[in-house]
Amino acid sequence: MNEITNYPTLVDAISSRKERDPYGLACVFLSEDGPARAVDNSRFHDDMKQCALGLMEQGVGGGETVLLALDHDYGLIRNFWGAVCCGAVPSVMTYWRAGSDPDAYARKIVRLAVAVQARAVITLPELCPVFTAALEKTGCMVIEARDPDEDRAGMAGSLPGIEPGQTALMQFTSGTTGTPKAIRFSHRAVLDHIATSADTYRMTRDWVYVSWLPFYHDMGMIGHIRSLLHGGLLVSMSPRDWLRRPEMLLRAVHEYRGTLTNMPNFSFDYCTRRIRDEHLAGVDLGSWRVITNGAEPVLPESMLRFSERFKAYGLRENVFAIGYGMAENVCGISMTTPGQALSVDWVSAEGLHAQGRAVPVEPGSPGARAVVSCGYPYSGIDLAVMDDRGERLAEREVGEIAIRSNTLFAGYYRAPEAEEGAFHDGWFRTGDIGYVAGGQLHVCDRKKDLIISGGKNVHPHAIESIAAGVFCESAARCAAFGVSDPGLGTELPVLVIERRRQPDDAEERELILRVRRQVGEELDLSLADVRMVPRGWLVKTTSGKLARAASRKKYIEEGYGHSPREFTFSPEDLAPDRLHRTVIRLFEMVLGAGGVGPDDDFIRLGGDSLSALRLFIEIEERFGRNIPAAEFFQRPTVRHMVEILSRDQDGEASEGPGPDDPWNAEDMQSRPAGKPEMSLTDYNEELRETSLSGMKRSGFVYKSRLSFLTWLYGHGWARQMFKPGYTSLHRRFYALLENPVQSESDSARCALIIMSPGGIQKQLLNQLVLNKRSCWSLKVDMARLESAYRQGKGVIIAGRHAGIALLVRELALGRLKPNGYYFIKMAAGFLGQGGEALPPRELKRLRLSIFLDQLLIGKRVLSGGGIVFILPDAREGLSRGIPIIFHGRKRNFKTGFAELALETGSPVLPVSMGIDVHRREMTLAFLDPLDNGPGDTPHAGRVEGLVRQYAEFLREEWNRCPGSVFFKHIKAHLVIPPSGR
Repeated sequence: MNEITNYPTLVDAISSRKERDPYGLACVFLSEDGPARAVDNSRFHDDMKQCALGLMEQGVGGGETVLLALDHDYGLIRNFWGAVCCGAVPSVMTYWRAGSDPDAYARKIVRLAVAVQARAVITLPELCPVFTAALEKTGCMVIEARDPDEDRAGMAGSLPGIEPGQTALMQFTSGTTGTPKAIRFSHRAVLDHIATSADTYRMTRDWVYVSWLPFYHDMGMIGHIRSLLHGGLLVSMSPRDWLRRPEMLLRAVHEYRGTLTNMPNFSFDYCTRRIRDEHLAGVDLGSWRVITNGAEPVLPESMLRFSERFKAYGLRENVFAIGYGMAENVCGISMTTPGQALSVDWVSAEGLHAQGRAVPVEPGSPGARAVVSCGYPYSGIDLAVMDDRGERLAEREVGEIAIRSNTLFAGYYRAPEAEEGAFHDGWFRTGDIGYVAGGQLHVCDRKKDLIISGGKNVHPHAIESIAAGVFCESAARCAAFGVSDPGLGTELPVLVIERRRQPDDAEERELILRVRRQVGEELDLSLADVRMVPRGWLVKTTSGKLARAASRKKYIEEGYGHSPREFTFSPEDLAPDRLHRTVIRLFEMVLGAGGVGPDDDFIRLGGDSLSALRLFIEIEERFGRNIPAAEFFQRPTVRHMVEILSRDQDGEASEGPGPDDPWNAEDMQSRPAGKPEMSLTDYNEELRETSLSGMKRSGFVYKSRLSFLTWLYGHGWARQMFKPGYTSLHRRFYALLENPVQSESDSARCALIIMSPGGIQKQLLNQLVLNKRSCWSLKVDMARLESAYRQGKGVIIAGRHAGIALLVRELALGRLKPNGYYFIKMAAGFLGQGGEALPPRELKRLRLSIFLDQLLIGKRVLSGGGIVFILPDAREGLSRGIPIIFHGRKRNFKTGFAELALETGSPVLPVSMGIDVHRREMTLAFLDPLDNGPGDTPHAGRVEGLVRQYAEFLREEWNRCPGSVFFKHIKAHLVIPPSGR
């Protein structure tokens, strides 16, 4: 066994450094701007003892909890080890972000201090007053952290004796609202885990641990302890410095000959995207022996990209090790063998979920899923996969992962209710789903609702509790869950809130902003999306409990999980004021904040490493520019980002906006609409050969779950949703068509599907496509769309309303995976608040500007072989249009789709939709492309020809299936006299 086990306590083990090598380096703390701070073993030992005696003098005794609310520097580990040496139980808190609300930070610490009955909080001098006021009535004292260089006065006294079974440290596992979940470990348990993990790493005394991980995270905390107790040197930098200059990590590996680094999955993608070659001049990474990937789901492509990116700098081929662990077992549980290639198990996705077995399949075959091995269990850890009854499963049978070991926690400190159901006959049920193959653990899912974002574990109820306090009577239920983002290599936290009442737009925006801000302050977490939904939207179990996993599935299936982006274009394409507003909008979207100003600091607004990565990705994919992270974080503001984007190829700034224009003008630009799902740079010609291979044949029938609508049809109150005035309009409309194919009752049922009042149209249409229990069917013929898309010239889909656009989006994006996708709709849908109140001339100018923006983006999408969905018969804002007599009424048919078609050469495919209530059947078909006309015909004549063909198509559609026409379209058509527009 490792020599660490010979020491009875952590104090004995850390003190041995001075005895063994008094002048050798213990740790080096790197700073982005200042010089590195190096501390030798003798100085570290003396500082640790001095701090311990100081705590004892102030009344901190053995076994008492001490919370460390400090920053990431040498002072933090000095106080941590000082508390350990005096027999106290230290716990590192999340770091305070300079510029954020100190009162909010104090409230969070006070909540934790009260929950665990802390004896003291050690904090920064500038936070002492607010902490003292907040903790006044709790019995918890506030101790100001002294500068190690100034706190060198000798202090007589001896340290108390410590037993191996005495508690050494405490960690909080996740969110800090509700009941905090704290875990305490003895000196013996930590030492045993350090020894086992060091053996697994094959670690020796000369190893150098290089890390940016925060010490409040179990991987950062235990990594630094393992380095000081077993390795040669700890080289550490703060997470914020790494965020600003990720190349600091690689340069530190080069300078100090680093051998080991632990990182969560998202950080591999961050380094790959943000570090530039000029930052690595002369860097040699050949000393790096092990880089572990853990703390969140592992994506093999993240490591492959990292390896390919940095192999030119000496990065070893098989440097990665995959780990699985959790704070409940100190840290690690299993790990792959260092120096061996990644082991990826290709299994049937259907087998995992339907059969509960990991059935091997050919790599990359249809329905195959890649599951990365997390290696063999550490020595001394029993690992099993169990079913719901607690029975142990055989190899390749999928179940819940369970462990037992001598380092396993005994229970959550002062929160026994939190561990209900966690233990079964001595086994700890982790809540993770996986299987064992060849003795190696494979983790493939999560049974519990834990959100893992950027390596940080957060329980959903922590977010939900904050939301409930913010929204109060405005909300019914709310649910928080994580949504995977492969581009970032991690999960993004999402909050969905059901409305109890309908607040006005301004009030709703304010509530969303407050919940985002409070989640950021209390949980140090940036929400990727806060979505308000109608009451009843969230999925519940049969017993009425919230089903987060099912709600997450619904959120993704209804399109909320998509993150569509604009097609790549140059900043020079935008007017200066539009560029500034675009960047502001990106800041607000990523940070979840409103009212971002030109000089507001990204970090002080709540930006973290994940939100920074999201910002850079958005900038890259919208503008095709790779932004230097180090340069941006010198002054992380909107104004500085615009300056960087405005430079031309030679690095000179282009002419910027006037001093009184972009920052003071009212932002009346359009809100982003359906933008391309992905940029052309993400794809190559292989797409043309492979993307259609899984395409269903013409006439493929989707069985859909419409039990909700079936139930709805049978209720009189549902039919009353259609007021008497609607009935009158129906009669007039049928009479106008002269050939009604359905009864008025049937028409009303059709309309329930297409445009139910109360804003549930989108939900109903999604249920058609995405549910499985069948009482309706959707018949789809995509043969023409497939054929047109294969030509590579882009496709314009001309549809009648946004409901059809939703179905087309699901089908086209889900199966064709086009290079880009864009939805052009009425300009009125993009106007900012107050836009409609503008003077008529200004409103007209604004609508024209919005329409031109949409057409330009649509043109770029089509030129790259993408798909654009457009509403040619929109009522306003898109273009002047061509008046056509339509069923005795004059309608203004817009020309945007025709202009795009002639400009790009893209075919125009009308999409037809019909509903048969009696057969419970919907039909969606893409028709033959419209005729663009001879090339020698004048442009205006070709445009009018395309518009008239579409008008005739629409006439036939209304005759064939009048029940599927929106009431608002019927009303608009009937109330306009022949002399109208």
